[in-house]
Amino acid sequence: MGPIGPILSLALGTGALYALTWTDAVQAADSGEMIAAACNLGVPHPPGYPLYVLLGHGFCGLPLSTPAGRVGLLSLTSAVAAVLLVYAVVARLTANRSAAAVAALTLATGATFWRYASLAEVFALNAALSLAVVYVSLRASDAGTPRAHLVWSAAVGLAAGLALTNHHSSVLIMPLAA
Repeated sequence: MGPIGPILSLALGTGALYALTWTDAVQAADSGEMIAAACNLGVPHPPGYPLYVLLGHGFCGLPLSTPAGRVGLLSLTSAVAAVLLVYAVVARLTANRSAAAVAALTLATGATFWRYASLAEVFALNAALSLAVVYVSLRASDAGTPRAHLVWSAAVGLAAGLALTNHHSSVLIMPLAA
């Protein structure tokens, strides 16, 4: 199985796993507020989560399920992206695809991560964006040419900016981006 095989297997497997517990109902805590803000382009409680609201608004336009289910799909796809990014980060650091797969599956099946992958909340997107910052920072640090370094450094800036517009806790990974 080539390098695309494990990635495709992880994406399809975790997507199917999360789809089994994906909910199209409003859940406790901030879920209802996030759904209403996303579908109406409103502003949820501070800090406002602008990226989540904008992306969620796009998902609200999908012709399926309920508004809660549609915004929940944002969490589901974000969680799958986070799992794939864990795979990519660990594979890059260790050059061991088996270790990368174990790390990705460990995240994917963790109870808290799985819960937030299945409902409308900001945390799965936060994980994906934070891991994107880590991945592009690694790529920038070992870019072979000045041009490649410039491109990957720009990607770090983009990923860091997007992460900060989703959740304020992303500030904790910014030293890595620097």
